[in-house]
Amino acid sequence: MSDHAILAPSSAPVWGHCSGSIIAAQAAPSPETEQTRNGTAAHWVAAVCLANWKIGGEHDPRAFIGTVCPENGVVVDALIAEGAEVYVTDVIGTLSQIQGGREALVVEFRVHMPSIHEQNWGTLDASARFPGLIYIWDYKHGHAKVEAFENLQLIDYLEGLREYHGINGHEDQHTRVIARVVQPFAYDPRGPVSEWAFMFCDIRGYVNQLHAKAHEAMTNPTLTSGKHCRYCPARGRCPALRAAVYNLIDLVDSPLAFDTMAGGDLATEREILLRGQTMLKARLEAIEDDLTHRVKNGDGSCGLSLDSVPGRINWTVEPGQAIAAVGIMGIDITRPHCDTPTQARARIPAAMRDAFDEAIKPLTKRGRSLKLVDSRDTLAARVFRK
Repeated sequence: MSDHAILAPSSAPVWGHCSGSIIAAQAAPSPETEQTRNGTAAHWVAAVCLANWKIGGEHDPRAFIGTVCPENGVVVDALIAEGAEVYVTDVIGTLSQIQGGREALVVEFRVHMPSIHEQNWGTLDASARFPGLIYIWDYKHGHAKVEAFENLQLIDYLEGLREYHGINGHEDQHTRVIARVVQPFAYDPRGPVSEWAFMFCDIRGYVNQLHAKAHEAMTNPTLTSGKHCRYCPARGRCPALRAAVYNLIDLVDSPLAFDTMAGGDLATEREILLRGQTMLKARLEAIEDDLTHRVKNGDGSCGLSLDSVPGRINWTVEPGQAIAAVGIMGIDITRPHCDTPTQARARIPAAMRDAFDEAIKPLTKRGRSLKLVDSRDTLAARVFRK
């Protein structure tokens, strides 16, 4: 059996809505980025820590700073360790309160979902089963917010746990599930953990949806646009997404008339616009990624260039030192992990922000990033026009 399933649970949020995404993604594989490589390293650190905790060993992610991830050669830095620490702390903190929690924990556990499709299997991050209760975790290292609610990746894994444990249609009505997505670097005022609690039997409809789309993907795939397009590697080449985006912006010369809409109508339109906004963003991100790659490789046919622009401000010191430095000003930035400098600044009263900026200068550094611009508007072009 291959290490990577054709119907991978990690992409279930896409193929669970668009059966054509499987074939489309094979022709447009996702490029590995620094963020995905760091995410792999954070997963490795967390998995080792949780496995060690299970047997009473060292489980502090910060102890891994400076070590090399054997899966991809990334050197673990403070930020990678911080992300792993938030996840490890949530798992250990939760299971420590349950008798037998340490013994029940399984980490990086392979599950198979033949009830959905024979080509559907994968490795969940962590789970624990107790009488009448199952916990399942998924760690996300990225900045794009992922909710636990109705998360098809977690639902797919849960169907694998059903298969492994032999949970039948009677038992699932009396089994409570708590699904948690831990995402340290996606800001959410509720904190870095998203939770969905439900009875195991409640996911039957979603499992049926996955079953139908999985078999459709392998026999008669079709393309369907929607919010899921944002996570599809083929979004830059997908005709369904392109058509949906163009339909959103193609209405011109409309007859003069004005809508009279009730509150419920406006709420419905808001949902439609949010859905459209997600698709527009997905298409734009994919096109910009493709154009950036082409410009980097010397393609001048698009009339675009890459300009260096200011990036994020990051701490250059350990989280503990940053927390202490800002704490002197009476501000707690733990939340429960260390805020970024920008998030910390937002907590500072306006009258104190100039002093805050001066105080953190020795502790921070602003990175640089590349932005697509018209070739006539690059810094170099503007200099030579003078």
